[in-house]
Amino acid sequence: MRPKKLIMTAFGPYAETQTVDFEELGNRPMFVITGPTGAGKTTIFDGIAFALYGDASGDVRLSENFKSQYAPVDRRCSVELTFEVHQKEYRVVRTPKQMKLGRDGSPRWENASATLILPDGTVVTGPAEVNPRIIDLLGLTKEQFKKIVMLPQGEFRKLLLEKNDTKQEIFRKIFSTQLFEKVTKTLLNQAKELEQKLSVIGAENKSSL
Repeated sequence: MRPKKLIMTAFGPYAETQTVDFEELGNRPMFVITGPTGAGKTTIFDGIAFALYGDASGDVRLSENFKSQYAPVDRRCSVELTFEVHQKEYRVVRTPKQMKLGRDGSPRWENASATLILPDGTVVTGPAEVNPRIIDLLGLTKEQFKKIVMLPQGEFRKLLLEKNDTKQEIFRKIFSTQLFEKVTKTLLNQAKELEQKLSVIGAENKSSL
């Protein structure tokens, strides 16, 4: 997955709309988001993670707390992410559960929403429909994405402490090594079958002697 553009409105510390255009970096396969403490690095991570999975990049913030405390009640908090998978462009737009003004002018809660626009123009709506589509596209669950793709400050240690089986599953999905695993299992099964046949042949030769 390659992020192309992130648009955050009334999100985190931003009362207005902020745009992060990753396409300005060109076709670089890797880049670093760096800066002093409080510069907004984690907010970018949170924006990407929230757009994809409806959750923060870490384990501290709740999605209903994403709306900026500096934004007026009538300004809708939203995050839009345009990203690319296998040279195909996708766009996802999410809003967290938040307070909004009703028709009578009184504040009320609005449920979270999600919209995914596919490369062919098909529109998928609702978190229940969008979430599994994102998992299928990226090949990673929310937990796996947070552990290996987006690692904000202090989170890397958690990956190092994961059980070996968990780390193997994560890396297998990221690097698409499922085919090699199947080949390895097939070869092991064939080797066992040959060993059994050799044992039978050896036993028959001994009995004939």
